[in-house]
Amino acid sequence: MADNRPMSAAPMAPDIQDVTPRLSFDNQFLEKPDDLPEKLGDLDELTEDTDSEKTVDPKPVSIFRLFQFATKLDIVLSLAGTVFSCAAGAVAPVMIIVLSGMISVVLEYDVQKADDLDAANAYLDERSRHYCLLFLILGLVSWAVSFALNACWAIAAENQGLRIRKLYYTSIMRQDIGWFDTVKPGELTTRITKDVNLIQDGVGEKFGFVFMNIAGFLTAFIIAFVKGWKLTFICLCVVPFIIAAGGYLDV
Repeated sequence: MADNRPMSAAPMAPDIQDVTPRLSFDNQFLEKPDDLPEKLGDLDELTEDTDSEKTVDPKPVSIFRLFQFATKLDIVLSLAGTVFSCAAGAVAPVMIIVLSGMISVVLEYDVQKADDLDAANAYLDERSRHYCLLFLILGLVSWAVSFALNACWAIAAENQGLRIRKLYYTSIMRQDIGWFDTVKPGELTTRITKDVNLIQDGVGEKFGFVFMNIAGFLTAFIIAFVKGWKLTFICLCVVPFIIAAGGYLDV
């Protein structure tokens, strides 16, 4: 039996553009714009984890390793700086002895002037000149040894810093060209300046100040025990509390 339906009633063939999925940039990325920041965040975390895995904390260096690039001249300058540092530390406690002698002269003058004013004035003039001369000598010694210790430690530290920079630069020039791609921009210049400056500070004047403070501490204790050992023992009872307080306050 023949189909008498008109041709216009026949179903239309679907358009190929309506059936084919649109695999375009817009469909893949712009339909869900919130996914892109999440992916970038995951990438940053992955990069941070990778960098943290590669980072290795350096081992602490001993004091003697700091002087491994020192020459014989630098060692001699460091030893001389140590001697001058100890001398500079011992000058301050000695000045206290001279000051106590001057105070004793003034107290003795107050006692003697009641009996004989002229004799008391002569005594005060003589002893004052004596102690003033001692103050002048100690001041000149303190200035000389302080200048010497700073000069010795500074020259030794500068020589070692210059030698480290030369060796570091020579080592960089011996590396393959691909090694420079693994180094961050500016890292080499930072290391050759900042890190070497830290080493110079460690082997320079600050190292001498350690010996100066130790020498001053020991000299003060010796003088205290010689002048009044009973009072010194009483004062020592307070030292543990001072140390504990300083450690608690992180001084």
